[in-house]
Amino acid sequence: MKIAIVSKYKNKIRDLVSKYFKIVNSNPDFVLAYGGDGTLLFSENLYPNIPKIFVKHKSSCRDCKLLDLEKVLKKVADGGYRLKELMKLEANVNGKKVVALNDINIHYFPPEALRFFVYINRKKVNSEFIGDGVVVSTSFGASGYFKSITRKTFEKGIGIAFNNTTKFQKPKVVGENAKIVVEITRGSGIVVADNQKPIKIKKSDKIKIKKYKKKTRLILI
Repeated sequence: MKIAIVSKYKNKIRDLVSKYFKIVNSNPDFVLAYGGDGTLLFSENLYPNIPKIFVKHKSSCRDCKLLDLEKVLKKVADGGYRLKELMKLEANVNGKKVVALNDINIHYFPPEALRFFVYINRKKVNSEFIGDGVVVSTSFGASGYFKSITRKTFEKGIGIAFNNTTKFQKPKVVGENAKIVVEITRGSGIVVADNQKPIKIKKSDKIKIKKYKKKTRLILI
């Protein structure tokens, strides 16, 4: 079986990995993301929809169970695993499409705050918002930026966190098939999907967000 390695420690673990898999750069059967959460996100950008073996390096594993890399590799090579599918989000901005495993972050560009409307399934949420922006998250990304803003997480659906708005708005969790539109009414900013290159936005732009048609596949031991 073939595997691609995404890790800043790639050279250190190459010999170990090669005991169980053939290491390749293209068309792998599996992708080993060895590092932190950012490594997993980057690996999904590089190899979308290929099953990911996510093992945290000790420097990235604070409040988590540290897995033994060799035991994980051996189990996967022996077929002792199951697959978990994770929903992703897509955002369409001015003809450009980006895909995120964690979240879509719409953020103001200093010094002027963003003014914007949010629509869920074509229904407007409250009146115009003024603030830093809005974060639209998957349940997988709920423990990241979404939690930093709301102090909450969720397990199903799509979460919407209103970032430092002048008028407080409770976060919303909607069904995974919901269609979300953010319309910029004043100011400029950026749209960032996970840790990808930002897209600039300005007044009158509409950011359309929905469930992506394909899912991330994560290896569970």
